[in-house]
Amino acid sequence: MITWTYYLQDAIPTEQLSRIVATNALIATLLVPVAYAVAGPAAELISVRVVLGGCAVIVLGAAVIAACSRDVRQLITGRMNPA
Repeated sequence: MITWTYYLQDAIPTEQLSRIVATNALIATLLVPVAYAVAGPAAELISVRVVLGGCAVIVLGAAVIAACSRDVRQLITGRMNPA
């Protein structure tokens, strides 16, 4: 979270930062109850191990997809041009 917050502050213009942070917080807050509502019944239907493995695949897949973006790679290395 510290790294994410730093990158937001570094890459987003100050006049847009509050909107981006608020949208990010809203989406994260809304997705947690949805994930809880889906994970419990899925663990009962399948198994806890399969659900945890599926969640790990989703998280790693999202990270790989994000890393495939040239803009993300440039942000990570600090070479992103300010907007």
